[in-house]
Formats: sequence, C-alpha cells, structure tokens
Amino acid sequence: MTDIDICNMALRKLGADTITALTDNTKQAEACNDMWNQVRKTVFSAYPWPSCVRRRTLRCSCECIPFGWNGTFPLPDDYIALIDVYGVEPHGLAEFEIEGRSLLCNFNEVSLRYIYDNRDPDFYEPLLVDCLVLRLAAEMAYSLVGKEDVENSMLQKYHMKLNEARTRISRISTNEPTGIDTPIIERY
Repeated sequence: MTDIDICNMALRKLGADTITALTDNTKQAEACNDMWNQVRKTVFSAYPWPSCVRRRTLRCSCECIPFGWNGTFPLPDDYIALIDVYGVEPHGLAEFEIEGRSLLCNFNEVSLRYIYDNRDPDFYEPLLVDCLVLRLAAEMAYSLVGKEDVENSMLQKYHMKLNEARTRISRISTNEPTGIDTPIIERY
C-alpha cells in the first residue's frame, strides 16, 4: 500500500481518473498533492489509531521559561496530537501545558503517549485506510466533481466509517492502564 494507492482509491470514489504520482501534471494529482498531508494528519488526530500511536520519554531541555513552569520539553518532530502524559499528576490533576512545539511542566522527565505522523501506509489498519480514502474524497470532491452533494455524501460516509473504527478498535484496546477514554489534545 502506498500514498498513491490511497489517493487513487479516493479518486475512484469520485469517478475521476487515477494518477501515477502526486507530481503528475493533472488536475487529479494537483488535488491529491494539495490535500494529502493535511487529510492524513486530520484523520490521524480524529482517533488514536493503533498504527499511529507512539510512546516516548522526554528529557527537559533546560530552556529557561520566564514564568509558570520549571521545565520545557520539546515535542517529537513526528508529533500530531497528545493522548496521555505520564508522571505529571501528583495531586490528581494534570500539571502540564502544551505551548507551541513544547510541553511545559515542573518535572525533569515526562513520558508521553501520542499520535505520530506515520508515513508508512503498509502499517495502516484497513479501517484507517477506509477513513483516509473517504475523507480525501470528500476534500477533493468539489474541485474535481463540482457537486457539493458528493462532498457531503463522502463526508457522511467518512464519519460513519470513523464511528465503526472507534467501536471495533475500542473492543480490542481495553487493556489501557487507566481503563477510561482519554482526550486527545491536538496541535494546530
């Protein structure tokens, strides 16, 4: 599976011609090239897909913060959204803040579970591929087909597929230490 395979599946959903590369000199390739990276990150951040979750321990950069916190922890380069921060809840409340490309807190070391920008489609779950295809088709629909109802239909199918994925994957992912759903903090 490649990025081009996913783009071509989205194009087929729209009844458009397929492409051989994102750099092809066609309207379809231009639309895929314009939308692919943003759609990928949007779909990844919509749910903690098992193939897009990483854990990492961060060390303090010792960068001085003018006020509020004692430590700055640069977020990983592949960071998209935060799932959990471990070791920063001494009083039952999370004691950290995300600011720009850094996590701020009063500790020397923190451990994260986060959504990362997985660029290897061979590892994507089938339901993730379906969601990427539908969301990409929705985003390209108006520019390629010129019909808002096609865009709305693809977006509705995307949301239905995302709900299916949340239900199916959550059934097999119940071994989290907390046993509860955790919010995802997105990076914009």
